[in-house]
Amino acid sequence: MSSIPLSPTNIEPAPDTQDLPNGAETTATPTRKRRTGLTIMLIVIALGTLLFAQLALGTTMEQDGQALQTQAAGLAATLTATPTVDPEEAALFKELQDIRAQAEALGNLQGTFTAAYVNWPAVMATLGGYDPNQMMLTALAQNGSSIQIQGRANSEAVVMLYADALRGTSLFSRVTVQTISIRNYPTPTSAPDAATMVATGTLEVRKYAEFSVLVDLKGQSQ
Repeated sequence: MSSIPLSPTNIEPAPDTQDLPNGAETTATPTRKRRTGLTIMLIVIALGTLLFAQLALGTTMEQDGQALQTQAAGLAATLTATPTVDPEEAALFKELQDIRAQAEALGNLQGTFTAAYVNWPAVMATLGGYDPNQMMLTALAQNGSSIQIQGRANSEAVVMLYADALRGTSLFSRVTVQTISIRNYPTPTSAPDAATMVATGTLEVRKYAEFSVLVDLKGQSQ
């Protein structure tokens, strides 16, 4: 038996794993499979962790929302609930309201009495405070808080002075001269020479002013 000498040219190199056909078993195949499996496992773990974090966050937010709703419902119930009132305090408050109502009613009544009070002696003295040689009153009529005055005066000027004197007092809120009419005194027909005196102009025809004045009374404090 003859031996074949070994030489570098006679040694064939190991086949490259990249040049091997699909399905060929190599020494690198188990390592690659382990790496791929590890990568997939890490991805699954990461996704699981993220999903767990989202679930935990959602649960926490739901719990917080329920707690806030419960707190809000409690506050609403507290605000809408009728507070408990002490019976003694309620009785005192009602008594205070009654006293205030009575005081207000008395105040209004006092104001009514004050406004309706008229100092009649002063009013009558003022209405009669005229010169009887210049004028006279013929009628007085009261209607509520108003007094109608009728009279006669020697002239229209006397009537206006009388109205101004009434306005100068604090007894009347308004003084109105309604009418002034100039009248002639009746001519005496009993005198035997009256017709002759009228015809000759020696009989002086006297005139007077008939007037009507309306005054409104003003309430006075006692």
